[in-house]
Amino acid sequence: MKINTLIIKNNSMLSEGLCALMQQDAVYQVETMNLQSFLKAPKEALKSHAIILAALPLESKEYKNLLAHLKFLEMPAMMMMPISTINDFRQVVKYKVKGYISFACAYEELTDAIHTIVAGATYYSKEVIAQLKLIQKQSSSKSEKKFASHLKISPRELTIIRLLQQGLQSKQMAEALGISDRTVAKHRENIMKKCKVNNVTELLYFLQKNEIFPTA
Repeated sequence: MKINTLIIKNNSMLSEGLCALMQQDAVYQVETMNLQSFLKAPKEALKSHAIILAALPLESKEYKNLLAHLKFLEMPAMMMMPISTINDFRQVVKYKVKGYISFACAYEELTDAIHTIVAGATYYSKEVIAQLKLIQKQSSSKSEKKFASHLKISPRELTIIRLLQQGLQSKQMAEALGISDRTVAKHRENIMKKCKVNNVTELLYFLQKNEIFPTA
């Protein structure tokens, strides 16, 4: 059975190349649409599609409208950008878009990503996950060390806190760190106890109030 795939494109060479490549693959039934038409299309007309956003200009006025529309549709969708960046990735996570990869990825990764989001899971570029891990490693500061020492926060718990600040859910953190959902839940429980808070909102307020891990 073919996977219905809708590519939202901007007529760039990248998006045109993606359309041509996927149309040759018997696994996919590919349709295309420009951004303006997509924003006006009724939800009923888009049912049973995996949506791929190909090389769209993130600085455009319509970008946030697009992300908000995707969040409203609650359909499997994936951003495919010329270059993976942490800022773009954070926007994708914020608006609950299921996938995020770059055009530099192998075709096998693209197909893996499509199948993953169609199955209801998330798929984020190996490239952006590597960047995220590097940022986490380099972001240690005096305030972090003092905070960790005072409350006996472990290095892994520090990482979980950073990811919470970036808006990631437990399942996304588990995927990024290569650990189980249950392990993430246990770390979160320990963090709440050590910081004497009841939920993530209270934790983020506590960190902000004490100027610990300021969010970029």
